Amino acid sequence: MHEAASKAFMQFTVAKSGSRQQDPVAKALIAQLAEDYKTKPKRFFTNNRECGLYPFMIRYLHYCLFGINPLDKEKFDTLYDFFYANAADSASAYYIAGVGTAVNVVEKGKFHTLLPKVVKIYEESPHFAAMPESFSSKKLSKFEVAHLCMPIMSIAATVGPKHLLNFSMGHQKFTNFLKGNTLKDIDVSKIWDQIDLDDRAEVERYLYECGRLAMPVGHSRKFILSIMG
Repeated sequence: MHEAASKAFMQFTVAKSGSRQQDPVAKALIAQLAEDYKTKPKRFFTNNRECGLYPFMIRYLHYCLFGINPLDKEKFDTLYDFFYANAADSASAYYIAGVGTAVNVVEKGKFHTLLPKVVKIYEESPHFAAMPESFSSKKLSKFEVAHLCMPIMSIAATVGPKHLLNFSMGHQKFTNFLKGNTLKDIDVSKIWDQIDLDDRAEVERYLYECGRLAMPVGHSRKFILSIMG
């Protein structure tokens, strides 16, 4: 079942994301991100649905992976509410947060309301249109594959790229995991002055190094960078 779900996700989302990253819509989203960083620095890293990093991550990833129109306000309001508008500041809380607190019970209630709406958005997305109603020998339906995308997107949209960008852009300090480690003293802005920001390969090496120092799961950064392009 896991292998079939993984194959479906790769075939009907990731495989099509590369071409979309090069089209005018995706480039316009990146251009707007750069403009927000230059003109609205105080709001760029905040949980703000109007500008900056958070709405960009939701629109860019869902456009590239699912082909969802980033100008569809109703759909992206739903996606934003599910992935970011909660007390834990992460949709991953639905899957990993402990139970027993009043706050978490309330938040899980919100997720239970929003989850079927997000699944429907995925199920009806342009990239899923090419998926047969019964996929692989496991006979996974579109509805089931859409459901199985949820934990993947919870990591891809809220944990991985967001934190990688926070670290690589200097908004968040690296953590000293070991005694005597001085990772928190690294000033990434000084490193920017030492690398050629127009050299894609050099920038990628910088991002991978930030991922190595910051990410708790080694292989996650490879998947995240692959879909970020």
